[in-house]
Amino acid sequence: MKMKTGVMIFLLAASAAFAQTEDETPPMLPLPEVLQIATDLQAAELARIVAELRNPSDVVLASFTNKTDFGGGGPLRGPLYVTPMAPVPKKTYVPKNAPDTLQRFIDLANPGDELIVAPGTYDMGGRQLNQEGPATRLVIDKPLTLRSEKGAEETFIVGGPSTRCIYMTNGVQVIGFTIMSGETMKEGPEGNKFTALSGGGVWSEPGGLLVNCTVVSNTALWYGGGLYGGSAVRCIFTANTARRSGGGAVNARLGSCLVQYNRAAHFGGGTHRCELMNCTVTHNRAEVMGGGISFGTAQNTVTHHNQTLLSAHNFFNTEMSFCCSMPKADGPGNIGAEPGFKNTDQGVFLPVYDSPLIDAGTNNYMLVDLVGNPRILDGNNNRHARIDIGAYEYVHPKADSNGNGISDREEIAGRSEHPAE
Repeated sequence: MKMKTGVMIFLLAASAAFAQTEDETPPMLPLPEVLQIATDLQAAELARIVAELRNPSDVVLASFTNKTDFGGGGPLRGPLYVTPMAPVPKKTYVPKNAPDTLQRFIDLANPGDELIVAPGTYDMGGRQLNQEGPATRLVIDKPLTLRSEKGAEETFIVGGPSTRCIYMTNGVQVIGFTIMSGETMKEGPEGNKFTALSGGGVWSEPGGLLVNCTVVSNTALWYGGGLYGGSAVRCIFTANTARRSGGGAVNARLGSCLVQYNRAAHFGGGTHRCELMNCTVTHNRAEVMGGGISFGTAQNTVTHHNQTLLSAHNFFNTEMSFCCSMPKADGPGNIGAEPGFKNTDQGVFLPVYDSPLIDAGTNNYMLVDLVGNPRILDGNNNRHARIDIGAYEYVHPKADSNGNGISDREEIAGRSEHPAE
């Protein structure tokens, strides 16, 4: 008995020491609504190019940098100029059997352009951002939109040994890809732990954005197996690994995302130092504390069925409101109950009809759930619509949230390729 007690005290002391080192992680920069900032940065960069061509001495109106606060940086460092005219963005189609790599199309694009990518597996090419970092399959160093034609189910960006999948600068939007099998440098600590050794799937400046992406089976030596930095909306993070902290994501903002089956050696098997809004965090693992979430904030988020070796299985040192977890977290609107998932054995984490997640959140600007169903619905059919907790909005078979005489389920089925369950 004494031996078991001694081991536990040692492990708790070790976890406290680890927690102190986690404080070294740079804080996430505050951002306004993520879609708007990406649009604004693309427009601003277009204007900057025109201004430099016309008059390099144009007045500087603003600057955008994260070098000091974010622990590293990318190429968008200069001031942003404003001019009344800018080139018209164009769309370019990238065919499946193009002789050039996808990176070549990115290099030829102008800021503000949109690249429409045909279905296929993109695993060729790559370059280093700096001498100490890993190779990166796609370096998106200008604000533009990379959009798949058929979605993440058919379009894959694949990394490789010591090859990260994507680097994104401010103002980049990557929409509808599976991002997989990327990894950072395998050895340290000579590499910068925030750049060379973090972000196995994606390393993003604060203004980068993932939408409708699946980030799977990526590895980081330090932080963020799936994602380091930026924001993600309606994305799935699964089976990513960090040998330090944040198996799924670190220093990122996640909205309507599913974070599942990720792993970290220290803290935050799911996420570490992230801001979560309407996310589902489940079946993640951390070896020390915070199997689901660590050192972050969460609103309208469910974190359940996560694991650690010590304690704080679902969350650790996290500010939570209107969340569902066990145990119940301190803060307004939180509940401590089983979430009522549809089929956890099969990895289906939709709420069932009597789930405590339904109509239990606080309304915010997340207006679409992970599968594209609209929020905010009257999930319990009491004629008072309120947002659900978690990544999915429950669609009641008889509710008519907007009062137009057509049930929510019929409306969604009529306009979507993915009818509500």
